[in-house]
Amino acid sequence: MPYYPKQTNKTIPYNSPSGSINIGKWLPPFMPYEEGYGFIGVLAEDVGTGKLQCHICGEWFEMLCSHLAQKHKMSTDEYKAKTGLFQSTALKSKRIRIQQSELIQKMQKDGKMNVGLKGKNTSIKMLQKQAGNRKNKPKALEHLNKHGICELQVAEKIHNLAIRLGKTPSLGELIEEYGGGFATVIHSRYASYRKLVKDLGMEPVKNKKHLYCREYFVTKASEYIAKKGELKLKKAFTQKEHASLYRHFKGKKELEESICSKLGLKNG
Repeated sequence: MPYYPKQTNKTIPYNSPSGSINIGKWLPPFMPYEEGYGFIGVLAEDVGTGKLQCHICGEWFEMLCSHLAQKHKMSTDEYKAKTGLFQSTALKSKRIRIQQSELIQKMQKDGKMNVGLKGKNTSIKMLQKQAGNRKNKPKALEHLNKHGICELQVAEKIHNLAIRLGKTPSLGELIEEYGGGFATVIHSRYASYRKLVKDLGMEPVKNKKHLYCREYFVTKASEYIAKKGELKLKKAFTQKEHASLYRHFKGKKELEESICSKLGLKNG
């Protein structure tokens, strides 16, 4: 089993008011948001002020919701879909979220608010809409960042393992290092690991020639005939070899024809 180190909240240097942003448990590198500022699927939170950066104009606010409506004429749902965020991601600073949470808890305690799955004020459709991933809908890039499987993160993992091994890692070595889910991501997204490696500018892993190839059987059968004077399949090959023999030859006659061709003899 691969070893997964315990993750803690992290920060990275950034062009923000305090010079760095919180990235939570997300795993860099992140894909830049080409149409504006920051990264796709990441809500940049300034470490010092707690303010959030707008992907569209690059300005910092404690409440992005009102800013988006007033300046960009955009709903929060549109913004999240455009920037790769979960629909459930709050577009407000941690300070405001804590204040609102405390207020709601107080109102619940005083019996002034009924919130929950069974509450009258709760909409099941709203909860389903805000879920991180819904059936038949692509996962937001925020999900990929959280699990370290966006395109840049996949490439970095392969490069890092290649540096450590001193060669292009095989798919088996990737599975051993990062788990089977990583291989599933590669197959579902890129179809071919070999093609992905080429696209990353790395030397593809050379497929090992199968031990029981066609040439193997022709050579071994020729050696057997040289010793015994005739070919007896059951004695010339082991049971394990027989399992692969007929993948290459329809029968003894075709094998003998291949042997004669190799030795330059006439068959029969």
